[in-house]
Amino acid sequence: MKTRIYCVSFALAISATSLMAKDLMWAEGGIPTTEVSFDAYPAEGMMTDNEKDLKIISLTKMIDQQQKMYVDKIAYLEDELQKSKDRLVEKSINHDKAQDFLEKRFTEETGYLKKELVAKTKSMMEFQRQAEKIKPSEDMRNLIKINTDLAVELRKSEDNAAFSKLRGENFAKSIEKLPTGGRMPASVEK
Repeated sequence: MKTRIYCVSFALAISATSLMAKDLMWAEGGIPTTEVSFDAYPAEGMMTDNEKDLKIISLTKMIDQQQKMYVDKIAYLEDELQKSKDRLVEKSINHDKAQDFLEKRFTEETGYLKKELVAKTKSMMEFQRQAEKIKPSEDMRNLIKINTDLAVELRKSEDNAAFSKLRGENFAKSIEKLPTGGRMPASVEK
Protein backbone atom coordinates (compact mmCIF):
# COMPACT_ATOMS: atom_id res chain seq x y z
CA MET A 1 0.00 0.00 0.00
CA LYS A 2 2.88 2.36 0.80
CA THR A 3 4.43 1.76 -2.62
CA ARG A 4 1.16 2.74 -4.30
CA ILE A 5 1.05 6.00 -2.36
CA TYR A 6 4.68 6.75 -3.20
CA CYS A 7 4.16 5.96 -6.89
CA VAL A 8 1.01 8.10 -7.08
CA SER A 9 2.60 11.07 -5.31
CA PHE A 10 5.74 10.80 -7.47
CA ALA A 11 3.71 10.73 -10.69
CA LEU A 12 1.62 13.71 -9.55
CA ALA A 13 4.74 15.70 -8.71
CA ILE A 14 6.25 15.01 -12.13
CA SER A 15 3.09 15.87 -14.08
CA ALA A 16 2.38 19.08 -12.14
CA THR A 17 5.79 20.66 -12.83
CA SER A 18 6.43 19.79 -16.47
CA LEU A 19 8.25 22.81 -17.87
CA MET A 20 10.06 22.37 -21.13
CA ALA A 21 13.21 24.18 -22.15
CA LYS A 22 11.58 25.61 -25.29
CA ASP A 23 8.77 27.14 -23.20
CA LEU A 24 11.34 28.96 -21.10
CA MET A 25 13.23 30.31 -24.10
CA TRP A 26 10.35 31.56 -26.30
CA ALA A 27 7.52 33.87 -25.33
CA GLU A 28 4.05 33.88 -26.89
CA GLY A 29 4.86 35.80 -30.03
CA GLY A 30 7.70 33.54 -31.10
CA ILE A 31 10.17 36.21 -30.05
CA PRO A 32 13.02 35.02 -27.88
CA THR A 33 13.03 36.44 -24.42
CA THR A 34 14.90 36.02 -21.21
CA GLU A 35 11.87 36.76 -19.08
CA VAL A 36 9.57 33.82 -18.49
CA SER A 37 6.12 34.05 -17.01
CA PHE A 38 5.30 31.20 -14.69
CA ASP A 39 1.65 32.25 -14.46
CA ALA A 40 0.79 30.14 -17.52
CA TYR A 41 1.84 26.92 -15.77
CA PRO A 42 -0.44 25.58 -13.06
CA ALA A 43 1.07 24.75 -9.71
CA GLU A 44 0.45 21.43 -7.98
CA GLY A 45 -2.38 22.78 -5.89
CA MET A 46 -4.24 24.14 -8.90
CA MET A 47 -5.03 20.73 -10.45
CA THR A 48 -8.70 19.98 -10.54
CA ASP A 49 -10.15 17.08 -8.65
CA ASN A 50 -11.07 15.34 -11.92
CA GLU A 51 -7.49 15.51 -13.15
CA LYS A 52 -6.25 14.08 -9.85
CA ASP A 53 -8.85 11.34 -9.96
CA LEU A 54 -7.92 10.45 -13.55
CA LYS A 55 -4.24 10.28 -12.69
CA ILE A 56 -4.94 8.16 -9.63
CA ILE A 57 -7.15 5.84 -11.68
CA SER A 58 -4.54 5.46 -14.42
CA LEU A 59 -1.79 4.78 -11.88
CA THR A 60 -4.00 2.30 -10.06
CA LYS A 61 -4.69 0.48 -13.34
CA MET A 62 -0.97 0.39 -14.10
CA ILE A 63 -0.21 -1.03 -10.65
CA ASP A 64 -2.99 -3.62 -11.03
CA GLN A 65 -1.56 -4.67 -14.40
CA GLN A 66 1.90 -5.06 -12.89
CA GLN A 67 0.48 -7.07 -10.00
CA LYS A 68 -1.38 -9.33 -12.45
CA MET A 69 1.84 -9.75 -14.43
CA TYR A 70 3.73 -10.72 -11.25
CA VAL A 71 0.98 -13.14 -10.23
CA ASP A 72 1.17 -14.73 -13.69
CA LYS A 73 4.97 -15.01 -13.43
CA ILE A 74 4.69 -16.57 -9.97
CA ALA A 75 2.10 -19.06 -11.24
CA TYR A 76 4.36 -19.95 -14.18
CA LEU A 77 7.37 -20.47 -11.90
CA GLU A 78 5.33 -22.59 -9.50
CA ASP A 79 4.15 -24.70 -12.44
CA GLU A 80 7.73 -25.17 -13.66
CA LEU A 81 8.83 -26.08 -10.13
CA GLN A 82 6.09 -28.71 -9.92
CA LYS A 83 7.12 -30.13 -13.31
CA SER A 84 10.74 -30.34 -12.12
CA LYS A 85 9.66 -32.12 -8.94
CA ASP A 86 7.59 -34.58 -10.98
CA ARG A 87 10.55 -35.30 -13.28
CA LEU A 88 12.82 -35.93 -10.30
CA VAL A 89 10.29 -38.29 -8.73
CA GLU A 90 9.93 -40.15 -12.04
CA LYS A 91 13.72 -40.48 -12.36
CA SER A 92 13.90 -41.79 -8.81
CA ILE A 93 11.19 -44.36 -9.52
CA ASN A 94 12.93 -45.46 -12.73
CA HIS A 95 16.24 -45.77 -10.87
CA ASP A 96 14.57 -47.90 -8.17
CA LYS A 97 13.00 -50.14 -10.83
CA ALA A 98 16.36 -50.59 -12.56
CA GLN A 99 18.02 -51.38 -9.23
CA ASP A 100 15.33 -53.95 -8.40
CA PHE A 101 15.73 -55.52 -11.84
CA LEU A 102 19.50 -55.81 -11.40
CA GLU A 103 19.11 -57.34 -7.95
CA LYS A 104 16.56 -59.84 -9.28
CA ARG A 105 18.82 -60.74 -12.20
CA PHE A 106 21.81 -61.14 -9.88
CA THR A 107 19.77 -63.39 -7.57
CA GLU A 108 18.59 -65.52 -10.50
CA GLU A 109 22.12 -65.78 -11.90
CA THR A 110 23.62 -66.78 -8.56
CA GLY A 111 20.82 -69.34 -8.05
CA TYR A 112 21.54 -70.81 -11.48
CA LEU A 113 25.28 -70.92 -10.79
CA LYS A 114 24.72 -72.61 -7.43
CA LYS A 115 22.48 -75.26 -9.02
CA GLU A 116 25.05 -75.85 -11.74
CA LEU A 117 27.80 -76.12 -9.13
CA VAL A 118 25.78 -78.66 -7.14
CA ALA A 119 25.11 -80.72 -10.27
CA LYS A 120 28.78 -80.69 -11.32
CA THR A 121 29.90 -81.54 -7.79
CA LYS A 122 27.47 -84.49 -7.64
CA SER A 123 28.67 -85.82 -10.97
CA MET A 124 32.30 -85.46 -9.86
CA MET A 125 31.58 -87.26 -6.59
CA GLU A 126 29.85 -90.06 -8.49
CA PHE A 127 32.78 -90.28 -10.87
CA GLN A 128 35.21 -90.47 -7.95
CA ARG A 129 33.15 -93.24 -6.27
CA GLN A 130 33.12 -95.23 -9.47
CA ALA A 131 36.83 -94.65 -9.88
CA GLU A 132 37.48 -95.86 -6.33
CA LYS A 133 35.44 -99.03 -6.97
CA ILE A 134 37.62 -99.87 -9.93
CA LYS A 135 40.78 -99.46 -7.84
CA PRO A 136 42.85 -97.84 -10.53
CA SER A 137 46.58 -97.87 -10.73
CA GLU A 138 48.77 -95.10 -9.32
CA ASP A 139 48.96 -93.30 -12.70
CA MET A 140 45.19 -93.40 -13.03
CA ARG A 141 44.80 -91.96 -9.53
CA ASN A 142 47.15 -89.11 -10.39
CA LEU A 143 45.15 -88.43 -13.57
CA ILE A 144 41.88 -88.44 -11.58
CA LYS A 145 43.36 -86.08 -9.00
CA ILE A 146 44.63 -83.74 -11.73
CA ASN A 147 41.23 -83.93 -13.45
CA THR A 148 39.45 -83.14 -10.16
CA ASP A 149 41.76 -80.18 -9.50
CA LEU A 150 41.19 -78.92 -13.03
CA ALA A 151 37.42 -79.24 -12.57
CA VAL A 152 37.60 -77.24 -9.33
CA GLU A 153 39.68 -74.55 -11.03
CA LEU A 154 37.28 -74.52 -13.99
CA ARG A 155 34.34 -74.10 -11.62
CA LYS A 156 36.09 -71.20 -9.86
CA SER A 157 36.96 -69.48 -13.13
CA GLU A 158 33.37 -69.88 -14.42
CA ASP A 159 32.03 -68.38 -11.19
CA ASN A 160 34.49 -65.49 -11.41
CA ALA A 161 33.61 -64.91 -15.07
CA ALA A 162 29.90 -64.79 -14.27
CA PHE A 163 30.42 -62.38 -11.39
CA SER A 164 32.74 -60.16 -13.40
CA LYS A 165 30.19 -60.11 -16.23
CA LEU A 166 27.52 -58.93 -13.79
CA ARG A 167 29.88 -56.34 -12.35
CA GLY A 168 30.78 -55.20 -15.86
CA GLU A 169 27.13 -54.72 -16.76
CA ASN A 170 26.57 -52.76 -13.55
CA PHE A 171 29.68 -50.71 -14.29
CA ALA A 172 28.46 -50.04 -17.84
CA LYS A 173 25.09 -48.89 -16.52
CA SER A 174 26.76 -46.59 -14.02
CA ILE A 175 28.93 -45.14 -16.81
CA GLU A 176 25.82 -44.34 -18.83
CA LYS A 177 24.68 -42.10 -15.98
CA LEU A 178 27.85 -40.04 -16.12
CA PRO A 179 27.64 -36.53 -17.58
CA THR A 180 29.75 -37.66 -20.55
CA GLY A 181 26.75 -39.57 -21.89
CA GLY A 182 28.37 -42.98 -21.56
CA ARG A 183 31.41 -42.18 -23.67
CA MET A 184 34.69 -43.36 -22.25
CA PRO A 185 37.63 -40.95 -22.30
CA ALA A 186 40.18 -41.51 -25.06
CA SER A 187 42.78 -42.59 -22.52
CA VAL A 188 40.53 -45.46 -21.35
CA GLU A 189 39.26 -46.74 -24.70
CA LYS A 190 41.10 -49.60 -26.40
